[in-house]
Amino acid sequence: MEEKDATPEYLKGFNNGYLLAEHEPGLIQQLEKSLDKSSDYAHGLKMGKKQRDREILLQQLKQSQEQNKQKDLGR
Repeated sequence: MEEKDATPEYLKGFNNGYLLAEHEPGLIQQLEKSLDKSSDYAHGLKMGKKQRDREILLQQLKQSQEQNKQKDLGR
């Protein structure tokens, strides 16, 4: 969903999903199961969680690449 097309409910869900994924990952999993999947809020919650998960993965990849680079320099 484009940001310009996002409803206030979607944005609220996205922001809450991002923060919950960061601070309370167990809670967001429970919420995802109980919310009406067709609501803008639920969709935003899911996408916010997905965004946080992507950022964590990218951070881990960068750390791994940096470690490999350091190992290569030590050879």
